[in-house]
Amino acid sequence: MVTTDNSGETYKPVTGLVYLFNLIVGTGALTMPAAFANAGWAGSTVVVVVLCLVSYITTTFVIETMSLANALIKYNQQKGF
Repeated sequence: MVTTDNSGETYKPVTGLVYLFNLIVGTGALTMPAAFANAGWAGSTVVVVVLCLVSYITTTFVIETMSLANALIKYNQQKGF
């Protein structure tokens, strides 16, 4: 079970999965058709492609940072720090 705060209350795994799904999907996927209808196909497609590229770049930055942190932890363990 996942602890929510210091009071000791917990969520069931199913509730955690629902929250995770909502975080990933959000309302953006539900409003995407309306955004395409209002902005037009060309403009919307360009914006989505740009946002995908920015998302990819930031994801690679996060992965690189995690890799660097892991390497520092391993290095410090080997040196006895």
